[in-house]
Amino acid sequence: MDYYKESIEGVFRKLKTGKSGLSSFEAEKKQQEHGLNITKEEKKASAVSIFFSQFNDFFVYMLLFAGVVTLFLGHAADFFAIFAILFLIVVFGFIQNYKAEKAIQALKKLSETKSRVMRNNEIIQIPSSKVTIGDILLLSEGDKVPADARIFEAHNLLADESSITGESLPVHKHTKQISSKASLAIGDRKNCVFAGTNIVEGNGRAVVFSIARSTEIGKVASMMEGIKEEKTPLQKRLAELAKKLSIGIILIAAFVFVMNIFIKKDFSLLAINNNFLIAVSLAVAAVPQGLPAVITISMALGTRAMAKNNALVRRLPSVETLGSTSVICTDKTGTLTKNEMSVEKIFFDRNEIDVIGSGFESSVEFRVKGKKASPRSFERILKTALVCNNSTIQNKLGKVSFTGDPTEAALSIVAMKAGITANGRKTREFAFSSRRKMMSVAVLENGKHILYSKGAPDVLIKKSSYVIENGKKKPLGAKEKARLEKAIDGFAENGMRVLGFAYRELRKGSLDNPEQSLVFLGLMGLIDPLREEVADSIRACRSAGIEVKMITGDYPLTAKAIGKKIGMRGRVITGSELELLNEKGLQKAVAKYDIFARVNPEHKLRIVNALQRNKHIVAMTGDGVNDSPALKKADIGISMGLNGTEVAKEASDMILVDNSFKSIAKAVFEGRRIFNNIKKFVLFMLSTNLSEVLVILIPTILGYRILPLAAIQILWINLLTDGPPSLALGVDPASKNIMKEKPRKNSNFVDAAFIANIIIVASIITAATLALFFINAPSQSLEKTQTMVFLSLISFEILRLYHIRKREKLGFFSNRWLILAVAASLLMTFIAIYTPLNIFLRLVPLSLVELGHVMLTLGAGLIAIVLIDFIVFVVRKNPAKRPA
Repeated sequence: MDYYKESIEGVFRKLKTGKSGLSSFEAEKKQQEHGLNITKEEKKASAVSIFFSQFNDFFVYMLLFAGVVTLFLGHAADFFAIFAILFLIVVFGFIQNYKAEKAIQALKKLSETKSRVMRNNEIIQIPSSKVTIGDILLLSEGDKVPADARIFEAHNLLADESSITGESLPVHKHTKQISSKASLAIGDRKNCVFAGTNIVEGNGRAVVFSIARSTEIGKVASMMEGIKEEKTPLQKRLAELAKKLSIGIILIAAFVFVMNIFIKKDFSLLAINNNFLIAVSLAVAAVPQGLPAVITISMALGTRAMAKNNALVRRLPSVETLGSTSVICTDKTGTLTKNEMSVEKIFFDRNEIDVIGSGFESSVEFRVKGKKASPRSFERILKTALVCNNSTIQNKLGKVSFTGDPTEAALSIVAMKAGITANGRKTREFAFSSRRKMMSVAVLENGKHILYSKGAPDVLIKKSSYVIENGKKKPLGAKEKARLEKAIDGFAENGMRVLGFAYRELRKGSLDNPEQSLVFLGLMGLIDPLREEVADSIRACRSAGIEVKMITGDYPLTAKAIGKKIGMRGRVITGSELELLNEKGLQKAVAKYDIFARVNPEHKLRIVNALQRNKHIVAMTGDGVNDSPALKKADIGISMGLNGTEVAKEASDMILVDNSFKSIAKAVFEGRRIFNNIKKFVLFMLSTNLSEVLVILIPTILGYRILPLAAIQILWINLLTDGPPSLALGVDPASKNIMKEKPRKNSNFVDAAFIANIIIVASIITAATLALFFINAPSQSLEKTQTMVFLSLISFEILRLYHIRKREKLGFFSNRWLILAVAASLLMTFIAIYTPLNIFLRLVPLSLVELGHVMLTLGAGLIAIVLIDFIVFVVRKNPAKRPA
């Protein structure tokens, strides 16, 4: 149906709703009838599909094939042993991937957009998926429209419809019925708003007539909701590394297969199959084909920990970038402060009025020079504060709450408690924008048309021609302007946010350029208490080598006063001063100044660009629709969860659920921890896998007819060490000094030093293990020798876990999951050697003497590793002595 052609009364009738919205019962009934407002239902991976996907691997197929051949050759025990271990590996992979899938789905649910609607004649906020036909939408700047809707109230309402029409210019919306016999294009239906578009200015109300796939954007199913699962740069690099390693290991496995056949000169089907089993088992154990997936799991589980600390990560790549952050650009209001505004002072008719009890307390009192004052003497400024306002105050059972902007709520509360009421009818609104820095409403009051305005004092003073003096309207001259500026500075120096108020009587209700020749009424100073933890969080960031810069629209003196209280150096530059600088000058300014005042969203983008040219990794906060370019350009865009617009949230990488700066610092901490744990995991996996390959490869090259390990033993080692212990590193706690380290320059830790570490440690483990093999092979049975090598390799790999953690000075008992995983591995090793299970694994019990040989081997290897660590430590401490 073409609702844009209908009168709004006709639309309400057909949708069976009204301006007061649906009742809860009606909304539930309509949801049952029409379903959820979801344009594209994402397919969730089921537990069954995740489980069977673990078998979808080339090497697993090869191993199963070899196992089946072994069964047909009459070796049923070997087949069942191989299948049992392979099944355990698959089960473990399933558990990890299932947890990761759950974590990602939880993130998607948390990051769902919200919408404001009228239900039961009250304004409430609900998930956009719960919006239904007949709902009344409340639209304001920065909102993402959740459904197609017919507008019935609009105040300077502009919508960006480029997502569905391709038009880059915002569309001015109205409420008039459109008369047209022909069907109009979407861009011409100016009395409607459409799902997936953004409100860029103004506010209004609209009634929903289409949801989900019935919307214009739903018809082509082009809207993507939730988190985009992108590969991070680190994942891409590790995937490439894994690919190269896989090719090398496959070649080695093929070499081992061919060489063993020709060395043993046994071309029977059984011998060929056994050699094939060894080669494939080696590939299964050593090829790090699951490396990128493990990184995804670590990041996904890490983001869940961040969410608990009020930092909701929307994109996995941001986890990788967080630990590299070197500059945090933060808003003041709500992030450094509590965003609990209250009016502290009023300046009216040359008098400074103290406001006592302006919060949610039961009463308010006004004093001038210590004496109680009646609000009737400055009623006009209080009325302007109440009328020029879009907040809603609610009192339920004595508990006061509000919806809307906290600043506007504070203004409403102080006016209402002073006994001021709004008795006029609003006829027009000129909405606030970051460009205009003011807001006005036209009201029909007692037969007169009056314009009430509020905004930045400097903006209102420029638009004012008159001022109230001794209760009368007089011309605003230079002397009075100077007096007002002095009052503004006095409020600002005390850390107050300063707002100006003005009014004008309109001739015959004319609204042509009304915001001129205003009568300036006065000022209000609002206090927003600082968050207690901010100063400590800023100190922690500085000790971590992270610069903190405050970016605010407030006056320089206000910003400086706040900065001083939280330990910032207090050097201030304004947006107008930034505009005078060229790019080189701006680069110097962003390095020099910590506080940026009277800043517009456009300035934020220039600040981000300049910091990035200075080689910084930048985190930028923002909440408005105009902040979106800066949020997108920043390395980490951070939007506000409590009062951020949906447009800003979509442009951001991370949402602060509580708006607190402390949560940013915690997110950086968590990002560093996750990155360090991934690095430890990769270091462990590659060094131990390389040692396993070398232990098989070297005897093969040397022409040995027997090998240090059987295929089933290789798989068992892979299950015990590449499984729970290695993944337990992903939940390792952070080192005590993690926030004292300088930010890393990039996320590519696979450098020459990293590779050298892998090669050196793998070589030591291989040398010690093969020494044990070569010494015992001539005098011991094959099973006994392989058992000693088996135990030696497992022990070395467990020691390697703690060797990697030692660098961060983590306590032995600091990771309970690692302790449990290692204990389980040691228990399973004991069971493998000393229970009847050893028959299937071709192992035999070891005597105390033989165990002593294994311990001596471990000791020798450990001494070599410690010695190399000491040499590296000395070289790092004395860089001048490094060899040329």
